[in-house]
Amino acid sequence: MKRLMGGTVPESVCQRGDIPPKVREICDRFEKNSRDIIQANGMSVPKFNEITRYCQQSPKPRDCPR
Repeated sequence: MKRLMGGTVPESVCQRGDIPPKVREICDRFEKNSRDIIQANGMSVPKFNEITRYCQQSPKPRDCPR
């Protein structure tokens, strides 16, 4: 992605509408693979995102992986 974006990858690159088609392909493949992994482990994407946001709090809750 770095090479395709000219050396730097902007934050939240996959949410942008102005990215090259090859970068869009990488983003789409990453999203699909992530969704498949989450669901294969018996969780929904919204629940995974909820847990992720919870564990990103500062200070990190005790029941989150360190």
